[in-house]
Amino acid sequence: MRQIMLCLAALLAALLLLYAGLNVAERGVHELLALERPVAAFTLRRGLEGRFEITFGGSSYLVNFGQIVERLKAWGAQLSLTF
Repeated sequence: MRQIMLCLAALLAALLLLYAGLNVAERGVHELLALERPVAAFTLRRGLEGRFEITFGGSSYLVNFGQIVERLKAWGAQLSLTF
């Protein structure tokens, strides 16, 4: 159990370090280029109807988690019928 917790802590620390590095790098580029758009190395915003907007490296992607969950449930139901 302790090894699992250590692995999860190491993974979390690595992700936090990556996130911090991306934010610092993007703020530096933002200052150098004097861009008008907000700094967004990695952001997650919740929208309407279970949709999320993920911004990574300046590119935005819309993800509909509600639809993904519905499809996974349908896929799980199909698999249980075939077995």
